[in-house]
Amino acid sequence: MYSNNEIKMNNGKFKDYDYQMAVYNDVLNYVKEEIDRTQFSSSEDLADYLKQVLRDCDDVTGRGSHSYTCNSELSRLWVSQNFELLAEALDNGGYSLNEVLDTIYSGADALDVIIRCYLLDDAIDLVCSEDIEDERR
Repeated sequence: MYSNNEIKMNNGKFKDYDYQMAVYNDVLNYVKEEIDRTQFSSSEDLADYLKQVLRDCDDVTGRGSHSYTCNSELSRLWVSQNFELLAEALDNGGYSLNEVLDTIYSGADALDVIIRCYLLDDAIDLVCSEDIEDERR
């Protein structure tokens, strides 16, 4: 899905991958491409729907196929640039010790998915709150 050449460069050095921005953009793109706003009575209803549907959406979290990138090397690079975020996701994700160990042993793709799922609800809330602001203008 992605190649190493698609990682943003900054003065010839690799920039750390920004998971928050990536998940936000994926949610925003999904809403723009797949959602008919008239089907929802409020932004809260839309957010609730997105939180149910997008968790298993490969284009947003990769959870459906267990890989967002379909490229273990790229997942490894992105996760290695975000160890603190990974630790936060594992600490706050409600995982048992066995689940954490299983995920670690599953490899970088699984860790990448954990981070994306951890950030998903906040990204959805942000997209939906911005939508409310747009409606008020």
